[in-house]
Amino acid sequence: MEQPYRFGRVVRFKDFEANIRTGELRKRGRRVRVSEQPFQILTMLLERPGDLVTREELQKRLWPADTFVELDLSLNAAVKKLRQALGDDAENPRYIETLPRRGYRFIAPVDGGTADPLSLIRAGLDTEMVRRGLPSRRPSSPGEAVPAQQGNPEAVPLVPLQPSPGGVREPPLRSRWDLRLAALLAMGLVGLSVAWFATHRLPPRPEPKPRRLTANPAGNPATHAHISPDGKYLAYADQRGIHLQLIDKGETRTIPQPQGAGHGVTDWWPVGWFPHWTKLLAQATSLGAEHSSFWVISVLGGAPRRIHEGGFAWSVSPDGLLIAFSSSRFHSDIWLMGPNGEEPRKIVTANEGESINGVVWSPDSRRIIYERFRVEPAGPRRDIETRDLEGGQPSVVLSNPKLATAFGGGFWWLPDGRMLLADYLWNIPDSLGERAPSLCLGDTNLWEIKVDARSGKPAGKPRRITHWTDFSLESPNASADGKRLVFGRVSAQRDVYVGELEKGGTHLKAPPRRLTLDERNDWPTAWTPDSKAVLFHSDRSGNRDIYRQALDQESAEPLVATPQEDLLPRLSADGTWIIYQSFAKQEDIGTSAPSQLRRVPVSGGPSQLVLTLHGWADYRCARAPATLCLLGEQTEDQKQLVFTAFDPVKGRGREVARIATNPGSAYNWDLSPDGSQIAEAVPGENRVRLLPVRSGQPRDLVVNGWSDFNAGPDWAPDGKGFYVSSWSPKGATLLHVDLKGNVNALWEQKGSWQTWGVPSPDGHHLAILGFTVDSNVWMTENF
Repeated sequence: MEQPYRFGRVVRFKDFEANIRTGELRKRGRRVRVSEQPFQILTMLLERPGDLVTREELQKRLWPADTFVELDLSLNAAVKKLRQALGDDAENPRYIETLPRRGYRFIAPVDGGTADPLSLIRAGLDTEMVRRGLPSRRPSSPGEAVPAQQGNPEAVPLVPLQPSPGGVREPPLRSRWDLRLAALLAMGLVGLSVAWFATHRLPPRPEPKPRRLTANPAGNPATHAHISPDGKYLAYADQRGIHLQLIDKGETRTIPQPQGAGHGVTDWWPVGWFPHWTKLLAQATSLGAEHSSFWVISVLGGAPRRIHEGGFAWSVSPDGLLIAFSSSRFHSDIWLMGPNGEEPRKIVTANEGESINGVVWSPDSRRIIYERFRVEPAGPRRDIETRDLEGGQPSVVLSNPKLATAFGGGFWWLPDGRMLLADYLWNIPDSLGERAPSLCLGDTNLWEIKVDARSGKPAGKPRRITHWTDFSLESPNASADGKRLVFGRVSAQRDVYVGELEKGGTHLKAPPRRLTLDERNDWPTAWTPDSKAVLFHSDRSGNRDIYRQALDQESAEPLVATPQEDLLPRLSADGTWIIYQSFAKQEDIGTSAPSQLRRVPVSGGPSQLVLTLHGWADYRCARAPATLCLLGEQTEDQKQLVFTAFDPVKGRGREVARIATNPGSAYNWDLSPDGSQIAEAVPGENRVRLLPVRSGQPRDLVVNGWSDFNAGPDWAPDGKGFYVSSWSPKGATLLHVDLKGNVNALWEQKGSWQTWGVPSPDGHHLAILGFTVDSNVWMTENF
């Protein structure tokens, strides 16, 4: 094998620069987000360009022997993230070549920077070894390489030392002095090490090692996991119902849905255990949560017993005397009642535009802890508060706009006074007191913070206790003694699917096929004017860029690829421009930070500014011969949605209409092909409102038998209907709804949370968002 390549502080290859010491990657001077493990892989590959780096070598460097991970899957995921950051393709690599079942090879030319390895060797100790507090060895003869430290994956290899000109050797006296110098330096390092350990705290506890408890396939997520107080049983739900598992033996039985609920039951899940493991609280809801009820299940057998009608149950107090719940699915308050539904009383009311989530208890049952969520001009805000049941002002434990949401999050109060928090972090210093590694959006980890039991206030700074990647950690909860913790491990993948429509666009001729075959996230939003290719944005380059993929091709080509976040490509009315929104960085999405609406020719070319925005907005255009394009922006107080005309070349125009909105809610809408009306989905309901652009009264279309329209509407090309996504506990269903409210289901994706459909201009095909969710329950101990 060739000798390792010794690089300096900055290594250059093509348009990239990698700073080995700071862990930073830049492309043409702009920083590229890449997390710690992918950067370690890049470092190892750059050490030996052109040479095979085996999977075993990478696994040994990234994960010490006592670290729990699924090695093959985790390594594959880390390499995939590195390729995303580099914009590389596994099938047509420019940087990283895969050698099947063996490892990887860096194939691009490398410039190792300006550091002088020879001077480092002659100094007696390698600079990196000194920084890490490790000894280094000088070569004993010309041509011998200074080796990496055995057993230390972070040691930096050096090039062979070549003889000096003329073959002159150093005298023996000089060698003896070098040996004495090395000995003195080694003694000094030992002394420094002893002093450091004497004055610093002990190293952190070993990272928790979880084990898997459920094995549900993608499309049938295991959710609502709760461990019994004695730590012996697990209750969880999936599409088949509620299941009870004896943890140590793996034996499982199913709890059937309750009979005589008085309403159809479409969702049935466990809420929490009573202190004696023989009883479990559960919730049943109808489609769209129009009706709901709380039930007590006896683990010893017998039919579930109903104790309350209406609302959303959160948790049972550790002493079993109280149940916390909200009065509606909108989570606008917190109520308490007895274990049989007696004496309900309200103790917390949300402010306007707020919701309250994740209510759990202190170990002594005297306080509750919950999250307040609201959307501010600067973006979403989440505060974790505790409140004494006897009254008084709440205490804030954490206040952070970056606290986890979407596919992860949750918290739990342990008997030793720690609160565990599941949180994802951006690569910025945050209120949790550490600089987190760059993680993909949705990656979550466990943090701990001490909380005073009496005041409910934080009694220390948060500390991170896991470094997991590639999934979201959801709803952690522990046994009564705090020795066992269960949580949901959730991952999701978004892909572009394409289906062929029957005449009229109300049915698909066959199940849709997957168009984008990579493992990145892809969001379809438009077509090219000739209906031959789908336009979508994707995170395959590390940030969001705009791509085009033809129906007869297996790979996509970039249309807009910049260091910014470029998303939501849509066609202008005349089909000559692709209009998209651009944010400076990912953290700005969903906030009031400035953004731009830009245009690029459909045939390709330079991007140009259309207008400037404050935060997020949606925009739609009619189709020729109509010329209208509309921009939808919420007011700062989020109480109105304002529609303004714009021209892709001339920019912003006149205000066309405005509608009342609820703060904190997302409003999806589309402009009809002839530009005469706006279709707007009422958030969380089964209604679509039709708003005339010029004159006339709005009217509502109620779609019976379906609920929770969470994406769409997208108008059909003939203007006779539109496509919307309906969510239910079974999954997401793509619907075609005509202007009389008649509905046809085109496609269902089980276990999914969202889909949508964008028709081609000729009405022959539908580009569909496929959203695959994988969720299982895991447990860890000694955390």
